[in-house]
Amino acid sequence: MQAPWQNQAEDLRLDLEDVLSHVNPRLQVICALRRERMGPSEIARTLGLARSTVWRHCARLRGLLRARGFEAYL
Repeated sequence: MQAPWQNQAEDLRLDLEDVLSHVNPRLQVICALRRERMGPSEIARTLGLARSTVWRHCARLRGLLRARGFEAYL
């Protein structure tokens, strides 16, 4: 039997996967790199993007997450 916090963590992971399944592939990659603790400047260099583009994508992702009830995790 799992502890209640383990169920909540799994539910959160599934909800996050659902949100990410509805965004474009570039935003999915940026999100994956952020989850690996890469900063926007490093992501920009890695993907060959302008830093402002990465920031814009991160802001879009935060907006999507807020709209889906992830405010406490941002």
